[in-house]
Formats: sequence, structure tokens, C-alpha cells
Amino acid sequence: MQPPIPIGTVLQNRYRMLQILGQGGFGRTYLAADQGRFNEYCALKEYIPPRDSAYAIEKSKELFEREASVLHRIQHPQVPNFQAVFEEDGRFFLVQDYVEGRPYSEILSERLSQGRAFSPNEVLEFVRQLLPVLNHIHKKGIIHRDISPDNVMHREQDAQPVLIDFGVVKAIATQLQDDSGSGPTTVGKPGYAPSEQIRGGEVYPSSDLFALAVTAIVLMTGRQPAELFDSNQMIWRWRSLVTDVPERFAAALDRMLSYRPGDRYPAATDVMEALDSVGRDPGTASNPEAQGISPSGIAPSAPASQLRTVAIGRAVEPSYARTSMAEVPEGNPRNRRPPDQPESSFWDDPVALGTVGAGVVILAGVAAWAIASQFARPPVFVTPTPTLSPTVSPAPTVPPAPARLRQQIKLRPGKPQVFTRTLNQGDSITYEFDGKKGETLSASLENDQVLMTLLAPDGQAIDNRASQVSRWEGTLPIDGTYLATLNPSSGTGSRDFRLLLSLTEPSQPEPEPEPEEPKYRNRSVSLVPGVEQLASGDLDANTIQRYTVSLKSAQSLTARVVEGDATLRFYFPNGEPVPDMVGSEGTVQADADGRYVVEVTRGEPGSYTVALALTAAPEPEPEPEPEPEPTPTSTPTSTPTPTPTPTPTPTSTPTAPAPALTPIPTILPPDPAVSPTPEG
Repeated sequence: MQPPIPIGTVLQNRYRMLQILGQGGFGRTYLAADQGRFNEYCALKEYIPPRDSAYAIEKSKELFEREASVLHRIQHPQVPNFQAVFEEDGRFFLVQDYVEGRPYSEILSERLSQGRAFSPNEVLEFVRQLLPVLNHIHKKGIIHRDISPDNVMHREQDAQPVLIDFGVVKAIATQLQDDSGSGPTTVGKPGYAPSEQIRGGEVYPSSDLFALAVTAIVLMTGRQPAELFDSNQMIWRWRSLVTDVPERFAAALDRMLSYRPGDRYPAATDVMEALDSVGRDPGTASNPEAQGISPSGIAPSAPASQLRTVAIGRAVEPSYARTSMAEVPEGNPRNRRPPDQPESSFWDDPVALGTVGAGVVILAGVAAWAIASQFARPPVFVTPTPTLSPTVSPAPTVPPAPARLRQQIKLRPGKPQVFTRTLNQGDSITYEFDGKKGETLSASLENDQVLMTLLAPDGQAIDNRASQVSRWEGTLPIDGTYLATLNPSSGTGSRDFRLLLSLTEPSQPEPEPEPEEPKYRNRSVSLVPGVEQLASGDLDANTIQRYTVSLKSAQSLTARVVEGDATLRFYFPNGEPVPDMVGSEGTVQADADGRYVVEVTRGEPGSYTVALALTAAPEPEPEPEPEPEPTPTSTPTSTPTPTPTPTPTPTSTPTAPAPALTPIPTILPPDPAVSPTPEG
């Protein structure tokens, strides 16, 4: 189901969300302020249709509008008025009046905590007040289908029970699932709904009467339906748990609880007729409003009049005297004349008639003489003496003393309450309620001529925004009793106000979802060097596809994404990831023999195709042959011809000029590097 609509959101530029009132399997119910009707409170019932097909959405819209038209036909003061229906962001909303009050299930729980339940007389009046509502809707061909203490509100305004939640959303879901053949969805609460409704989905007016009777015995006994119904004997065992139940009322409930629809009362009017005189004084008129069930469990003390009806007028002719006891005047019975004895008439006595006739003649003569004497006298004018009327000064009006009212209320998180009252100038009213640190308080007044001050348990304003304001929202700083004091603003005259108070529990941080263990799919792939192989499949975000390829040392594995938004990762045989090898393609070269892995993942569900290729290890390059070392050429060493040492010629002693010496030439060996040129 989709998440709830955030508080403060405005739908249709009109309905501002204030609070979530409840939640079911198909949607929620919100408290909203209708900005198009002076922020009047209303209830928005949400239905979130299945999104699996366009047919389901279109069918949901059709059924929702049809159910709304059914509610529009009801028009009964004990059923919230239907206002509108609309669609926004794929959700359907039904707008109804907001009922200020509490469900009877909540009142029952409160009483059980005090050791008591509803009395038989209270429940009898409760049933009497709801039967005309059921008769009204049944005549229009509408069956409620979901009557229980949860779906009957005790309205604060007039203490009347109000039927809510006609099972519209569940009815739509049932019809959708019937069309799709996905199985039945039951409308109605187990234990309160009869067997024909639970098993086959069939409903009749007597089905609502059955649920009303179960609600009645639950309110009287404080037990749940499963504790009251004997499934072995197929009977309801409730009478022994309650005393002082009028027998005719108990018998009517037993008939309403019959297993077979044909054994129950066929219509609400039949039950009304059976209960018509149960528990009533024959001379007392029923006043449902005065006898309504109050939340505190005490019926308002407004006894009906015990005076009998008195007939006033002419005496009835004896032959038609059929006077009942309620028509006889109160008085002493001994002074009454029986109606069948006629009294004697004055006109039947002749002596009396003659006496009266003579008297009439004498009186006529005296009257004629008096009139003649009056006209013969002169007129006498009398001046009247004026009468002095004392001037009465009006008594000074003493203004009433200002009223200082104080009221303790139970304000619970998630249960907004509305208070209305009239304050005169100088009056004030203080509402006391308990709050806890961290809770959020929202307080708003519709009438800006009445202001409020919110005080913390220490007697100081909660903050600098909480004095003489019409709206405040914030977090409570400490535990304790808080005060909301309201008083009229400047001016004269009375002021009506409507105050909405609501508490919200401190929001708990949502725990981080634990990561879900991924699912692995493994596949071994044999690749032929030089041949690219394609692999494809479907993945979701939590599934990983692994391809394992055996590589020889120095072989290379290449992988690339051909189709789909996929990511590749490479792993060594020891499971360690190949560094910097994440993306849509990559190559890893084996440094040793082993099984290498390529992982394929997708961020969103979808298909993929990858190409895998194996590159053979390169042939080792032959080692270069060593160049032969050149054989050194030996250079012949020429033996130099020794130069003969010349024998010195002895000089003669006489000093004659010395003879010149002829030098002897040196012969060099030939350059071995130069080839000699042969002679001749």
C-alpha cells in the first residue's frame, strides 16, 4: 500500500489534512479541514486501487463512483452526509461529514476498565434508536454490511448513535476480486457478520439486524462474539451473563441472532413493533434524546411527564359514553355521577317557569322607569381630579460576574477532539490535559475573536508563540498537566468558538532496513581462444550472475556489456577483486593458472547481454643467439735486423781533418696489414 499522505497536504486545493483517523487494508481515513467551507471539519475516506492493470484502475473508479451515489441517496440525520468524491494521484477519496464523538467500542473499553458494561435499558434504547436508521436505508435498497461497536459513533451533540463506514471500500475490493477470480474478500467483521455474508457474500436486511443484535449483546456482556457463540451447538449463550433483561427484549434479540436468515425478523419495522412496549410505562412517551446513552454511562435525567390527559368540553351524550381512564377528570370519585344516569332539567318544572316569568315582567318595568328618569335630569359635568403617577426609576442593571470555567479532558495521541462553547466578555475557560515530553500538540481556533494561551506544567507559556494566539503547534517540553485558557478578545458581546486539540506521539526514527542477502547464480563457461561468446539473462537488484572461466597463466579474459544497464566486476581465483576493474568492460590477465570470475549486476530489474572472449597466451619470444666472438688475427712480429755496431776507426793521433762517415740504412719489416706486391 502507498504511504500515507503527509499532514498539512492540501488536496484539490481545498482539503487540508489534519490527522489520520484510521487505517485498513485498502486505504485510510483522514480528518481534514474543508477550506472551501470555512475550514469545517470533514472525513476523507481513501481507497488505493490495485495498480496491476488499467482494467483494475478503471473498474475501481467506476465502482467507487457507484458506491458514492448509493451513500448520496441515504440522507438521514444519523448517517454522516455525503459531500463529494474525487481522484488524485491514483487514489480515490470520498468526503463525508465528520462526526464529533467516540465509537461505542471505545466507550465499552472505558467502562470495562471500571468493572461494568452497558445496562440492558441503555442497550434497549440504543437498539430502538438505530432501528429507524436501518429501516430508512433498507427501504432504499442499501445494506450497511458492517455494523459493530467500532462503526457506531456516540455523537456528542445529541447523544445519538450514528452509523458510519458502510463498507464501501471493502465492497469495491470484493467486486474487483470477484471479477479477477483471485478469491473472495469478506465485507463485515467476523463474529458480527452472519454466515450467509461471510461464506457467500449474500446480504439481506436481516443481515444488518443480526449484526445489530450481536453488537447489543457485546455491549451488555462486555464479551467478544467468539466468547458468546457456542460453535458446537450453534447457539448464542449470553442470557446467563446479564440480569434484568426484559424478556420480550431478550426474545427479540434471540430471534435476530437466528442462524438462518428466514428465522430472523424480515425487516427493522418488525423489530420495532416487537419492542414497542418493552420497558415503557404505558402513560409515558418515549423521548429518545432524553434517554440516549451518555459517554459516562449515565442516561440524562429528563423524566417524561406523569400527568394524565384530561378531556375538557361538553358532557358526552350517555348513549356514546366510552370514556377511558385517561379522559376522566381528576377528582373525588364519590362526587361523580355515573354517565348512564341523565340529570333532571330545570325546564321540566312548570311552577318554576311561572315564578321566573313574573319576575321578568317586574324587572322590565323598573328598568323602563330608570331609563326615563335619567333622560329627564340635566347633565352634570364632573371634572376628574388628575392622579399623579409617581415616576419609577428603573433598577440599575447589575452585570453578571465573569465566569471562570475549568474542564479536565482526556486528550490522547491520534484522537483529536473538538470543543465548542459561547463566551461572554470577561469569561474564560481552561481545558486541562496531560501531555508527555516529545509529543506534538496542535491547537487551533476558528473564531479570531477568541484567543488562547497555552501553559506548561510549570505555569509558564510553552514558548513565546503560545500567548494570546488563535493557532499553535509545537513539541511539548516536559511531562505533566498542560492548560489551554480561552478568553474573548477586546469588544463586547458573546463569542462562539470552536477549538480543535490533537496530540501526536513523537515520531520514532525508522530503522534502517537490513540489507537483504544477495542471490548468486553461477555458470561455468568454456571459451575458445580468439572466439567471442555471448551470454544473456534477466536480473533484479538483488541477484548476481557469476561466470567462471578457467585461465592458463598469461591468458587474458575480456568481458564487455553488449546490451542492458549492467555492471561488470572481475575476481581472482582467491576471491579477491581485481583492482580498478568495475564498469561496462574490462580485461584481466592470469598471472597463474586458475578459475577467474566475472560478476554481472543490475541496479534495476531487467535483461542484459555480455560478450566474453579468451586471448591465448603469447608465444614466448626465442632468446637471441649470442653473436660469435671474432677470432683475433695474430699480427706477425717482425724481428728487427740488428744494426751492426760500427767499429770505431781509430783516429790517428795527428790532428788531421777527420774523414766523413757514410751512414748505413735501417730495413723495417713490412706492414703485416698490407699485402706485399709481388715482383716482376
